[in-house]
Amino acid sequence: MENVKRNGIRLLLVFIVTIFAFICLPGSAFAGTQNIAVSGTMNYDEAQRCLDLVNQQRSAAGLKPVAMNAQIQRAAMLRAQECAFYCQHARPNGQAAYTAYGYYGSEKNITVTGVSDAAQQAMNNFMNSPGHRAAILDSAYQSAGIGCFEIGGWCYWVQAFDTLSLDNGTAGIGRVNTTAAIPVLDHYLNISIFGNTKLQEGKSIQLTVQQANAVNSLGYSLYAGLNASNFSWSSSNGKVASVDGAGRVTGRTGGSATITAVLRSNKNIKASVAVTVSHIHKYASKVISPTARAKGYTLHTCSCGDSYKDNWKNPVKKMTVKLSKSTFTYTGKSQKPKVTVFVNRKKLSAKQYTVTYKNNKKVGTAKVVIKGKGTYKGCSKTVTFKIKPKKVTIISARSSKKSKVTVKWKKSAGAGGYQIQYARSKKFKNAATVTVSGYGKTSRTIGGLKSKKTYYVRMRGYKKVDGKKLYGSWSAVRKIRIK
Repeated sequence: MENVKRNGIRLLLVFIVTIFAFICLPGSAFAGTQNIAVSGTMNYDEAQRCLDLVNQQRSAAGLKPVAMNAQIQRAAMLRAQECAFYCQHARPNGQAAYTAYGYYGSEKNITVTGVSDAAQQAMNNFMNSPGHRAAILDSAYQSAGIGCFEIGGWCYWVQAFDTLSLDNGTAGIGRVNTTAAIPVLDHYLNISIFGNTKLQEGKSIQLTVQQANAVNSLGYSLYAGLNASNFSWSSSNGKVASVDGAGRVTGRTGGSATITAVLRSNKNIKASVAVTVSHIHKYASKVISPTARAKGYTLHTCSCGDSYKDNWKNPVKKMTVKLSKSTFTYTGKSQKPKVTVFVNRKKLSAKQYTVTYKNNKKVGTAKVVIKGKGTYKGCSKTVTFKIKPKKVTIISARSSKKSKVTVKWKKSAGAGGYQIQYARSKKFKNAATVTVSGYGKTSRTIGGLKSKKTYYVRMRGYKKVDGKKLYGSWSAVRKIRIK
Protein backbone atom coordinates (compact mmCIF):
# COMPACT_ATOMS: atom_id res chain seq x y z
CA MET A 1 0.00 0.00 0.00
CA GLU A 2 2.87 2.35 0.86
CA ASN A 3 4.58 1.60 -2.50
CA VAL A 4 1.36 2.33 -4.39
CA LYS A 5 1.09 5.68 -2.62
CA ARG A 6 4.72 6.56 -3.40
CA ASN A 7 4.30 5.57 -7.07
CA GLY A 8 1.24 7.78 -7.35
CA ILE A 9 3.07 10.76 -5.91
CA ARG A 10 6.01 10.04 -8.25
CA LEU A 11 3.79 9.98 -11.31
CA LEU A 12 2.15 13.26 -10.32
CA LEU A 13 5.51 14.97 -9.76
CA VAL A 14 6.93 13.71 -13.06
CA PHE A 15 3.85 15.00 -14.92
CA ILE A 16 3.98 18.43 -13.23
CA VAL A 17 7.74 18.89 -13.78
CA THR A 18 7.48 17.80 -17.40
CA ILE A 19 4.67 20.26 -18.14
CA PHE A 20 6.63 22.99 -16.35
CA ALA A 21 9.76 22.26 -18.38
CA PHE A 22 7.93 22.56 -21.69
CA ILE A 23 6.23 25.79 -20.60
CA CYS A 24 9.28 27.48 -19.13
CA LEU A 25 11.94 26.51 -21.70
CA PRO A 26 12.49 29.32 -24.22
CA GLY A 27 11.26 28.72 -27.73
CA SER A 28 14.81 28.62 -29.05
CA ALA A 29 15.66 25.63 -26.88
CA PHE A 30 14.21 23.23 -29.48
CA ALA A 31 14.60 25.41 -32.53
CA GLY A 32 17.71 24.71 -34.63
CA THR A 33 18.07 21.13 -33.49
CA GLN A 34 19.92 18.74 -35.79
CA ASN A 35 19.79 14.96 -35.72
CA ILE A 36 23.46 13.94 -35.83
CA ALA A 37 24.36 10.32 -36.57
CA VAL A 38 27.12 9.02 -34.35
CA SER A 39 28.59 5.51 -34.16
CA GLY A 40 30.23 3.90 -31.19
CA THR A 41 30.07 0.98 -28.79
CA MET A 42 27.74 0.41 -25.84
CA ASN A 43 29.97 -1.48 -23.43
CA TYR A 44 27.62 -3.43 -21.16
CA ASP A 45 30.44 -5.53 -19.73
CA GLU A 46 32.25 -2.46 -18.37
CA ALA A 47 28.91 -1.10 -17.12
CA GLN A 48 28.32 -4.30 -15.14
CA ARG A 49 31.85 -4.17 -13.83
CA CYS A 50 31.25 -0.60 -12.71
CA LEU A 51 28.08 -1.75 -10.88
CA ASP A 52 30.15 -4.42 -9.14
CA LEU A 53 32.58 -1.73 -7.99
CA VAL A 54 29.65 0.39 -6.79
CA ASN A 55 28.38 -2.49 -4.68
CA GLN A 56 31.86 -3.13 -3.31
CA GLN A 57 31.90 0.43 -2.03
CA ARG A 58 28.38 0.10 -0.64
CA SER A 59 29.25 -3.18 1.03
CA ALA A 60 32.33 -1.61 2.61
CA ALA A 61 30.04 1.11 3.95
CA GLY A 62 27.59 -1.46 5.38
CA LEU A 63 24.94 -0.78 2.70
CA LYS A 64 22.82 -3.12 0.64
CA PRO A 65 23.80 -3.62 -3.02
CA VAL A 66 21.85 -2.04 -5.88
CA ALA A 67 20.64 -4.12 -8.82
CA MET A 68 21.06 -3.25 -12.52
CA ASN A 69 17.70 -2.23 -13.97
CA ALA A 70 17.32 -2.77 -17.75
CA GLN A 71 14.99 0.18 -18.32
CA ILE A 72 17.13 2.65 -16.40
CA GLN A 73 20.24 1.28 -18.11
CA ARG A 74 18.76 1.85 -21.56
CA ALA A 75 18.20 5.50 -20.65
CA ALA A 76 21.69 5.73 -19.13
CA MET A 77 23.21 4.32 -22.33
CA LEU A 78 21.35 6.95 -24.37
CA ARG A 79 22.55 9.67 -22.04
CA ALA A 80 26.12 8.36 -22.31
CA GLN A 81 25.86 8.76 -26.08
CA GLU A 82 24.50 12.27 -25.66
CA CYS A 83 27.40 13.13 -23.34
CA ALA A 84 29.70 12.72 -26.31
CA PHE A 85 28.21 16.02 -27.49
CA TYR A 86 27.41 17.74 -24.19
CA CYS A 87 28.89 16.25 -21.05
CA GLN A 88 26.53 17.82 -18.52
CA HIS A 89 23.35 16.93 -16.60
CA ALA A 90 21.38 18.36 -19.50
CA ARG A 91 20.66 16.93 -22.91
CA PRO A 92 22.24 18.31 -26.13
CA ASN A 93 18.74 19.05 -27.47
CA GLY A 94 18.18 21.54 -24.65
CA GLN A 95 15.96 19.36 -22.49
CA ALA A 96 16.63 18.39 -18.89
CA ALA A 97 18.42 15.11 -18.29
CA TYR A 98 15.45 13.47 -16.50
CA THR A 99 13.41 13.54 -19.74
CA ALA A 100 15.53 10.64 -20.98
CA TYR A 101 14.46 8.44 -18.07
CA GLY A 102 10.73 8.85 -17.88
CA TYR A 103 9.18 7.32 -14.74
CA TYR A 104 12.21 5.47 -13.29
CA GLY A 105 15.76 6.57 -12.58
CA SER A 106 17.47 9.72 -11.40
CA GLU A 107 20.70 10.70 -13.09
CA LYS A 108 23.40 11.39 -10.53
CA ASN A 109 26.89 10.84 -11.86
CA ILE A 110 28.59 11.48 -15.22
CA THR A 111 32.27 11.33 -16.14
CA VAL A 112 34.69 10.57 -18.97
CA THR A 113 37.55 8.05 -18.92
CA GLY A 114 39.95 6.33 -21.24
CA VAL A 115 39.06 2.89 -22.55
CA SER A 116 41.71 0.98 -20.57
CA ASP A 117 40.38 -0.26 -17.21
CA ALA A 118 37.52 2.17 -17.81
CA ALA A 119 35.22 1.02 -14.97
CA GLN A 120 37.92 1.48 -12.35
CA GLN A 121 38.82 4.91 -13.77
CA ALA A 122 35.16 5.94 -13.59
CA MET A 123 34.82 4.79 -9.99
CA ASN A 124 38.03 6.58 -9.01
CA ASN A 125 36.60 9.78 -10.49
CA PHE A 126 33.28 9.36 -8.66
CA MET A 127 34.68 8.35 -5.27
CA ASN A 128 37.10 11.28 -5.30
CA SER A 129 34.20 13.69 -5.69
CA PRO A 130 32.09 14.22 -2.54
CA GLY A 131 28.81 14.72 -4.43
CA HIS A 132 29.28 11.68 -6.67
CA ARG A 133 30.47 9.58 -3.71
CA ALA A 134 27.37 10.54 -1.73
CA ALA A 135 25.11 9.33 -4.56
CA ILE A 136 26.87 5.95 -4.71
CA LEU A 137 26.62 5.52 -0.95
CA ASP A 138 23.01 6.68 -0.61
CA SER A 139 21.23 4.04 1.49
CA ALA A 140 17.86 4.83 -0.10
CA TYR A 141 18.84 3.47 -3.52
CA GLN A 142 17.88 -0.08 -4.45
CA SER A 143 18.37 -0.16 -8.25
CA ALA A 144 20.65 1.46 -10.81
CA GLY A 145 21.27 1.91 -14.52
CA ILE A 146 24.82 2.44 -15.75
CA GLY A 147 25.70 3.55 -19.27
CA CYS A 148 29.16 3.28 -20.87
CA PHE A 149 29.57 4.53 -24.45
CA GLU A 150 32.92 4.26 -26.24
CA ILE A 151 33.79 6.66 -29.04
CA GLY A 152 36.98 8.30 -30.27
CA GLY A 153 39.15 6.62 -27.64
CA TRP A 154 36.97 7.80 -24.73
CA CYS A 155 34.34 6.23 -22.52
CA TYR A 156 31.39 8.40 -21.50
CA TRP A 157 29.79 7.27 -18.24
CA VAL A 158 26.37 7.87 -16.71
CA GLN A 159 25.08 6.48 -13.40
CA ALA A 160 21.40 6.74 -12.52
CA PHE A 161 19.74 5.37 -9.37
CA ASP A 162 16.25 4.67 -8.06
CA THR A 163 14.83 4.11 -4.59
CA LEU A 164 12.58 1.31 -5.82
CA SER A 165 13.59 -2.27 -6.24
CA LEU A 166 12.66 -2.83 -9.87
CA ASP A 167 12.66 -5.76 -12.27
CA ASN A 168 12.14 -4.38 -15.77
CA GLY A 169 13.82 -7.04 -17.90
CA THR A 170 17.35 -8.29 -18.43
CA ALA A 171 20.21 -5.83 -18.49
CA GLY A 172 22.45 -5.75 -21.55
CA ILE A 173 25.60 -7.82 -21.88
CA GLY A 174 28.73 -7.69 -24.04
CA ARG A 175 29.80 -4.94 -26.42
CA VAL A 176 27.24 -3.65 -28.88
CA ASN A 177 28.21 -1.45 -31.81
CA THR A 178 25.53 1.08 -32.53
CA THR A 179 24.68 4.10 -34.67
CA ALA A 180 22.29 6.58 -33.13
CA ALA A 181 20.79 9.86 -34.33
CA ILE A 182 21.30 12.32 -31.47
CA PRO A 183 19.29 15.57 -31.50
CA VAL A 184 21.75 18.42 -30.90
CA LEU A 185 21.14 22.15 -30.71
CA ASP A 186 23.04 24.14 -33.32
CA HIS A 187 24.95 26.13 -30.75
CA TYR A 188 26.22 22.93 -29.14
CA LEU A 189 27.73 21.79 -32.44
CA ASN A 190 31.41 22.63 -32.50
CA ILE A 191 32.77 20.63 -35.41
CA SER A 192 36.14 20.39 -37.07
CA ILE A 193 37.75 18.04 -39.56
CA PHE A 194 40.32 15.61 -38.23
CA GLY A 195 42.83 13.48 -40.08
CA ASN A 196 46.10 13.51 -41.94
CA THR A 197 46.08 16.42 -44.37
CA LYS A 198 49.13 15.48 -46.41
CA LEU A 199 49.03 12.87 -49.13
CA GLN A 200 50.63 11.92 -52.42
CA GLU A 201 49.24 11.79 -55.90
CA GLY A 202 47.19 8.63 -56.39
CA LYS A 203 46.95 8.02 -52.65
CA SER A 204 43.94 8.49 -50.37
CA ILE A 205 43.35 9.64 -46.81
CA GLN A 206 40.30 9.45 -44.57
CA LEU A 207 38.97 12.63 -42.99
CA THR A 208 36.52 12.62 -40.08
CA VAL A 209 34.27 15.36 -38.80
CA GLN A 210 34.65 15.51 -35.04
CA GLN A 211 32.58 17.17 -32.36
CA ALA A 212 34.42 19.09 -29.66
CA ASN A 213 32.49 18.49 -26.44
CA ALA A 214 30.66 21.69 -25.64
CA VAL A 215 31.25 21.54 -21.89
CA ASN A 216 33.59 19.40 -19.85
CA SER A 217 35.30 19.82 -16.49
CA LEU A 218 38.40 17.78 -17.25
CA GLY A 219 40.60 20.64 -18.35
CA TYR A 220 41.25 19.25 -21.84
CA SER A 221 39.29 18.85 -25.07
CA LEU A 222 37.20 15.82 -25.84
CA TYR A 223 36.32 14.85 -29.39
CA ALA A 224 33.81 12.45 -30.85
CA GLY A 225 33.88 11.41 -34.50
CA LEU A 226 30.62 12.00 -36.36
CA ASN A 227 29.33 9.85 -39.18
CA ALA A 228 30.38 11.15 -42.59
CA SER A 229 26.81 10.67 -43.85
CA ASN A 230 25.73 13.70 -41.79
CA PHE A 231 27.62 15.92 -44.23
CA SER A 232 27.98 16.93 -47.83
CA TRP A 233 31.64 16.89 -48.83
CA SER A 234 33.33 19.07 -51.43
CA SER A 235 36.77 20.12 -52.64
CA SER A 236 37.77 23.62 -53.68
CA ASN A 237 39.99 22.14 -56.39
CA GLY A 238 38.99 18.74 -57.69
CA LYS A 239 41.98 18.66 -60.02
CA VAL A 240 44.28 18.62 -56.99
CA ALA A 241 42.21 16.52 -54.57
CA SER A 242 38.78 14.92 -54.83
CA VAL A 243 36.58 13.80 -51.95
CA ASP A 244 33.76 11.28 -51.84
CA GLY A 245 30.64 11.18 -49.71
CA ALA A 246 32.44 9.31 -46.96
CA GLY A 247 35.14 11.94 -46.50
CA ARG A 248 37.78 9.95 -48.34
CA VAL A 249 40.20 12.27 -50.12
CA THR A 250 42.24 11.19 -53.14
CA GLY A 251 45.25 13.13 -54.40
CA ARG A 252 45.08 13.92 -58.11
CA THR A 253 48.04 16.21 -58.73
CA GLY A 254 50.43 18.30 -56.71
CA GLY A 255 49.02 21.37 -54.98
CA SER A 256 46.61 22.43 -52.25
CA ALA A 257 42.85 22.23 -51.89
CA THR A 258 40.32 22.96 -49.17
CA ILE A 259 38.01 20.12 -48.16
CA THR A 260 34.69 21.24 -46.70
CA ALA A 261 32.02 19.24 -44.86
CA VAL A 262 28.58 20.90 -44.70
CA LEU A 263 25.88 19.58 -42.39
CA ARG A 264 23.08 18.33 -44.63
CA SER A 265 20.31 19.54 -42.33
CA ASN A 266 21.80 23.02 -41.79
CA LYS A 267 24.16 24.34 -44.42
CA ASN A 268 25.32 27.09 -42.07
CA ILE A 269 27.13 24.50 -40.00
CA LYS A 270 30.33 23.48 -41.72
CA ALA A 271 34.00 22.74 -41.23
CA SER A 272 36.96 22.99 -43.59
CA VAL A 273 40.54 21.83 -43.71
CA ALA A 274 43.37 22.43 -46.17
CA VAL A 275 45.03 19.38 -47.68
CA THR A 276 48.35 19.28 -49.50
CA VAL A 277 49.04 16.81 -52.28
CA SER A 278 52.66 15.96 -53.00
CA HIS A 279 53.40 15.54 -56.66
CA ILE A 280 54.90 12.19 -57.68
CA HIS A 281 57.10 12.81 -60.67
CA LYS A 282 56.40 10.61 -63.67
CA TYR A 283 59.05 11.32 -66.23
CA ALA A 284 58.90 10.75 -69.97
CA SER A 285 62.34 10.13 -71.42
CA LYS A 286 63.73 11.45 -74.69
CA VAL A 287 67.18 10.74 -76.06
CA ILE A 288 68.94 13.82 -77.43
CA SER A 289 71.66 12.73 -79.84
CA PRO A 290 75.05 14.41 -79.57
CA THR A 291 76.05 16.89 -82.23
CA ALA A 292 79.40 18.16 -83.36
CA ARG A 293 79.17 21.04 -80.91
CA ALA A 294 77.02 19.69 -78.10
CA LYS A 295 76.93 16.62 -75.91
CA GLY A 296 74.08 14.16 -76.15
CA TYR A 297 71.96 13.16 -73.16
CA THR A 298 68.68 11.67 -72.03
CA LEU A 299 66.09 14.29 -71.09
CA HIS A 300 63.53 13.27 -68.47
CA THR A 301 60.50 15.57 -68.32
CA CYS A 302 57.54 15.43 -65.93
CA SER A 303 54.08 16.81 -66.72
CA CYS A 304 54.60 19.32 -63.91
CA GLY A 305 57.49 20.88 -65.81
CA ASP A 306 60.28 19.43 -63.71
CA SER A 307 63.10 17.85 -65.70
CA TYR A 308 66.62 16.50 -65.43
CA LYS A 309 69.31 15.16 -67.74
CA ASP A 310 71.56 12.13 -67.51
CA ASN A 311 73.38 9.56 -69.66
CA TRP A 312 75.61 12.23 -71.13
CA LYS A 313 77.40 11.41 -74.38
CA ASN A 314 80.38 13.25 -75.79
CA PRO A 315 79.79 15.23 -78.97
CA VAL A 316 79.75 13.07 -82.05
CA LYS A 317 81.44 14.89 -84.91
CA LYS A 318 80.69 12.75 -87.91
CA MET A 319 82.80 13.99 -90.80
CA THR A 320 82.07 13.21 -94.42
CA VAL A 321 84.32 14.18 -97.33
CA LYS A 322 83.68 14.50 -101.05
CA LEU A 323 86.59 14.51 -103.54
CA SER A 324 86.47 16.39 -106.82
CA LYS A 325 87.82 13.23 -108.52
CA SER A 326 88.25 9.68 -107.34
CA THR A 327 90.51 8.45 -110.17
CA PHE A 328 93.61 10.00 -111.71
CA THR A 329 96.08 8.95 -114.44
CA TYR A 330 99.74 8.75 -113.54
CA THR A 331 101.68 11.83 -114.56
CA GLY A 332 104.71 11.60 -112.38
CA LYS A 333 103.40 14.50 -110.34
CA SER A 334 101.45 14.62 -107.09
CA GLN A 335 97.70 14.42 -107.51
CA LYS A 336 95.59 16.59 -105.19
CA PRO A 337 91.87 16.36 -105.70
CA LYS A 338 89.81 19.17 -104.16
CA VAL A 339 87.92 18.27 -101.00
CA THR A 340 84.54 19.34 -99.65
CA VAL A 341 84.13 18.64 -95.95
CA PHE A 342 80.93 18.23 -93.93
CA VAL A 343 80.46 17.62 -90.20
CA ASN A 344 77.03 16.38 -89.24
CA ARG A 345 75.91 17.54 -92.71
CA LYS A 346 77.21 21.04 -92.18
CA LYS A 347 79.68 22.22 -94.80
CA LEU A 348 82.90 23.53 -93.31
CA SER A 349 85.07 26.31 -94.62
CA ALA A 350 88.67 25.59 -95.58
CA LYS A 351 89.79 27.39 -92.41
CA GLN A 352 88.10 24.79 -90.24
CA TYR A 353 90.20 21.80 -91.30
CA THR A 354 93.57 20.70 -92.64
CA VAL A 355 94.22 18.40 -95.61
CA THR A 356 97.17 16.02 -95.94
CA TYR A 357 97.83 13.86 -99.05
CA LYS A 358 99.69 10.58 -98.86
CA ASN A 359 100.98 8.24 -101.66
CA ASN A 360 99.47 10.59 -104.16
CA LYS A 361 102.14 10.41 -106.87
CA LYS A 362 102.74 6.77 -107.79
CA VAL A 363 100.26 4.39 -109.35
CA GLY A 364 98.12 2.85 -106.64
CA THR A 365 95.84 3.99 -103.81
CA ALA A 366 96.39 7.49 -102.51
CA LYS A 367 95.07 8.85 -99.22
CA VAL A 368 93.60 12.17 -98.16
CA VAL A 369 93.58 12.87 -94.41
CA ILE A 370 91.26 15.66 -93.20
CA LYS A 371 91.43 16.91 -89.60
CA GLY A 372 89.10 19.42 -88.01
CA LYS A 373 90.32 22.60 -86.37
CA GLY A 374 88.91 24.79 -83.60
CA THR A 375 85.42 23.68 -82.70
CA TYR A 376 85.91 20.61 -84.85
CA LYS A 377 89.18 19.55 -83.32
CA GLY A 378 89.27 15.81 -82.78
CA CYS A 379 87.10 15.18 -85.80
CA SER A 380 88.93 13.52 -88.70
CA LYS A 381 88.36 11.49 -91.82
CA THR A 382 90.58 9.57 -94.24
CA VAL A 383 89.46 8.98 -97.82
CA THR A 384 91.21 7.39 -100.80
CA PHE A 385 91.48 7.83 -104.53
CA LYS A 386 93.16 5.87 -107.32
CA ILE A 387 96.12 6.74 -109.56
CA LYS A 388 96.05 4.40 -112.55
CA PRO A 389 98.82 3.66 -115.07
CA LYS A 390 99.41 6.01 -117.96
CA LYS A 391 97.61 5.31 -121.19
CA VAL A 392 99.56 2.94 -123.44
CA THR A 393 100.62 4.09 -126.93
CA ILE A 394 100.63 1.35 -129.60
CA ILE A 395 103.54 1.89 -132.04
CA SER A 396 102.41 -0.73 -134.56
CA ALA A 397 100.17 -3.72 -135.11
CA ARG A 398 101.20 -5.76 -138.23
CA SER A 399 100.43 -9.14 -139.67
CA SER A 400 103.70 -10.25 -141.30
CA LYS A 401 102.95 -13.96 -141.08
CA LYS A 402 99.90 -16.01 -141.81
CA SER A 403 97.36 -16.03 -139.03
CA LYS A 404 99.54 -13.85 -136.81
CA VAL A 405 99.80 -10.26 -135.63
CA THR A 406 102.68 -8.52 -133.86
CA VAL A 407 101.86 -5.61 -131.56
CA LYS A 408 104.50 -3.11 -130.44
CA TRP A 409 104.07 -0.32 -127.87
CA LYS A 410 105.83 2.21 -125.77
CA LYS A 411 106.49 1.51 -122.13
CA SER A 412 103.78 2.89 -119.87
CA ALA A 413 105.13 4.72 -116.81
CA GLY A 414 103.88 3.21 -113.58
CA ALA A 415 102.63 0.01 -115.21
CA GLY A 416 103.62 -3.44 -113.97
CA GLY A 417 102.30 -5.26 -117.04
CA TYR A 418 99.99 -4.99 -120.02
CA GLN A 419 96.73 -6.38 -121.25
CA ILE A 420 96.13 -6.79 -125.02
CA GLN A 421 92.63 -7.28 -126.29
CA TYR A 422 91.67 -8.27 -129.87
CA ALA A 423 88.44 -9.10 -131.63
CA ARG A 424 86.85 -9.21 -135.09
CA SER A 425 84.23 -6.74 -133.83
CA LYS A 426 85.25 -3.11 -133.54
CA LYS A 427 83.10 -3.03 -130.40
CA PHE A 428 85.24 -5.90 -129.08
CA LYS A 429 82.36 -8.28 -128.78
CA ASN A 430 83.65 -11.77 -127.92
CA ALA A 431 87.14 -10.31 -127.56
CA ALA A 432 90.16 -12.37 -126.53
CA THR A 433 92.72 -11.13 -124.03
CA VAL A 434 96.44 -11.63 -123.67
CA THR A 435 98.33 -10.56 -120.52
CA VAL A 436 101.94 -9.49 -120.72
CA SER A 437 103.79 -9.32 -117.42
CA GLY A 438 106.54 -6.84 -116.77
CA TYR A 439 106.91 -3.13 -117.31
CA GLY A 440 109.84 -3.52 -119.73
CA LYS A 441 108.04 -5.63 -122.36
CA THR A 442 107.24 -3.68 -125.51
CA SER A 443 105.98 -6.26 -128.07
CA ARG A 444 103.92 -9.41 -128.38
CA THR A 445 103.03 -11.74 -131.29
CA ILE A 446 99.58 -13.26 -131.21
CA GLY A 447 98.80 -16.33 -133.33
CA GLY A 448 95.84 -18.49 -134.19
CA LEU A 449 94.01 -15.75 -136.04
CA LYS A 450 91.91 -16.33 -139.15
CA SER A 451 93.55 -15.43 -142.37
CA LYS A 452 92.11 -12.87 -144.67
CA LYS A 453 90.06 -11.44 -141.79
CA THR A 454 90.11 -8.02 -140.20
CA TYR A 455 90.89 -7.70 -136.47
CA TYR A 456 90.80 -4.83 -134.00
CA VAL A 457 93.47 -4.48 -131.32
CA ARG A 458 93.81 -2.31 -128.18
CA MET A 459 95.79 -2.50 -124.99
CA ARG A 460 96.26 -0.98 -121.52
CA GLY A 461 98.71 -1.05 -118.67
CA TYR A 462 98.04 -2.44 -115.21
CA LYS A 463 99.56 -2.63 -111.80
CA LYS A 464 98.72 -4.88 -108.89
CA VAL A 465 97.50 -2.89 -105.85
CA ASP A 466 96.52 -4.72 -102.69
CA GLY A 467 96.37 -7.98 -104.64
CA LYS A 468 94.13 -6.58 -107.36
CA LYS A 469 94.97 -5.25 -110.81
CA LEU A 470 94.54 -1.54 -111.27
CA TYR A 471 94.12 -0.89 -115.01
CA GLY A 472 94.93 2.23 -117.00
CA SER A 473 92.82 3.54 -119.85
CA TRP A 474 92.57 1.69 -123.19
CA SER A 475 94.85 2.76 -125.96
CA ALA A 476 93.69 3.88 -129.36
CA VAL A 477 92.32 0.97 -131.45
CA ARG A 478 94.37 -0.48 -134.33
CA LYS A 479 92.74 -2.21 -137.32
CA ILE A 480 94.70 -5.07 -138.97
CA ARG A 481 94.10 -7.33 -141.99
CA ILE A 482 95.51 -10.79 -141.19
CA LYS A 483 97.56 -12.61 -143.87
